[in-house]
Amino acid sequence: MALFPDKGGYPTLAAALFDTLAPTIAGPFHAWAVGRARALVGADERVLDVGCGGGHLALQILDAQPTAELVGIDPSPTMITRARRRAGARRLSFVEAPAEALPFADGRFDVVVSVGAFKHWSDQGRGLRECTRMLAPGGRLLVLEADRDSPPQDVEAFVSAWRLPRPLRSFMGRTLARMIRTQGLTVGETEALVGTVPGLEATVHSIPGLPAWAIEGRRPDAIP
Repeated sequence: MALFPDKGGYPTLAAALFDTLAPTIAGPFHAWAVGRARALVGADERVLDVGCGGGHLALQILDAQPTAELVGIDPSPTMITRARRRAGARRLSFVEAPAEALPFADGRFDVVVSVGAFKHWSDQGRGLRECTRMLAPGGRLLVLEADRDSPPQDVEAFVSAWRLPRPLRSFMGRTLARMIRTQGLTVGETEALVGTVPGLEATVHSIPGLPAWAIEGRRPDAIP
């Protein structure tokens, strides 16, 4: 069973396991993204979490900005069910949909975030264009994903911080390293993809201390 599956998505059992372990293995990614979201998301703004999984990140963003309107999308019905259950009566919603075909009108959101989902998109350029289409004039985009150029020592340091039993941590570390080598993109490759997206002003940069890069951008205030 693959814990970090390819672009085919998560089988039911893998989804359940990943959802259980997500606060541990994705926690540093989520913490970095929430820190950026504190600066990106204003009061009462509309936020879309693309590839929301079990809703962990969306709930953390809502905790940071309680008046925001949060919507999460994920192509996995199992993940959406888990996200809805986890959210309970909180002020956010979850929709089953792929990144390449977002079921919302143009300009619906002020902020679009995506953490750790980019590698699963079947058409990453189209996914980025869809995320950009979602942005209102002046809207902000934040995408975080594994960096294939990450040195092995950075991956090792990232894994060593996980509070897991040693055998599981070792297995997970090997799995993560393999996933980064086979599914991750480099900063240069990501910059080339960003350059194909009309109406997006963005930069791509490595994240110090994490085996990841981030796309940080915005849609111009005036959309032609």
